[in-house]
Amino acid sequence: MTLKDTGARTTFETGSQKEIVTGRGRYDLMPLKQLSNVYDRMSREVKDSEKYESIAEFLYQIYNSLIIKSIPSKVFYIISAITIFSKEILNRELPEITQALAKLYEAGAQKYSERDWEKGRPQEVFINSALRHFFQYLNGETDEDHATAAVWNLLSCADTIERLPEMAYTINNSQK
Repeated sequence: MTLKDTGARTTFETGSQKEIVTGRGRYDLMPLKQLSNVYDRMSREVKDSEKYESIAEFLYQIYNSLIIKSIPSKVFYIISAITIFSKEILNRELPEITQALAKLYEAGAQKYSERDWEKGRPQEVFINSALRHFFQYLNGETDEDHATAAVWNLLSCADTIERLPEMAYTINNSQK
């Protein structure tokens, strides 16, 4: 597995590096609850209603992970989002996803360094990347394995905020 690489890097205070490229959008800034509501409404009005229902639920779980302060609850919602995406949207078995994840972790280790992501990145960075890859997958983009990249970001996010709770992000009440 190869990863696209522009050579541009952001280094977080923790020392972790990530390729951050502008012009791709900031999915973490969108009102995810309202976007979830739009997909939920669409699920009642279109032929492929189960797909839209699953997308709505996926987005709602991500939203919940951003509004709740409890770290165990944040992790629970992120894991729920992974489960919804894997079972209801990807329709892939867990061993198949795990194998693809292992290859992506290997490619990341070659691009940055082994376990670089474990140094810590803010939750919203993982969420932004996960949602970007999620929508790239839904839009049929095949330049990367976007489905696995979405799961990678969510799994790594859950692990990071559990180990490093200071990396967790909670939307202020005024932003809900």
